[in-house]
Amino acid sequence: MPTSDKLLKPKTERPTQKKLEERKNRVKLYYDRGAKDVKELNPGDVVRIKLQDKDKEWVEAKVTEKVDPRSYAVRTEDRMLYRRNRRHAMETKEKFNEKVNEYSVPKKDTGIKNAIIERKSTQFSKNTIDNENSINNGNTSTTGVAA
Repeated sequence: MPTSDKLLKPKTERPTQKKLEERKNRVKLYYDRGAKDVKELNPGDVVRIKLQDKDKEWVEAKVTEKVDPRSYAVRTEDRMLYRRNRRHAMETKEKFNEKVNEYSVPKKDTGIKNAIIERKSTQFSKNTIDNENSINNGNTSTTGVAA
């Protein structure tokens, strides 16, 4: 049965769309009142970072590079390299004290992209040293644990 196109269109009111836009703008207005821009960090800045979002403790670290507009590569005192969003990095005026031990990552800062490779090579060299020590002590086990 033929009908007109006007009858097939739903009868929705346009004011609903307008009310939705007004409501969105009002929510944005109240959100923007409390929001503030944070200062951009530079390589070498000392910060405190959260290792995990649920942690209450902030760990001291140093910014090594800016990875994305709000993301930074930071190195902690124990020479571990992390990538953190700006909201998880709080700038401080503390002096950065880097802990150095015999198994630390090489002193050359190679950035976030090579951190995984550095960690694996450091872990490999530590296991190799442990295995050599156990062999020299008369243990032939390859795990480095005394039999």
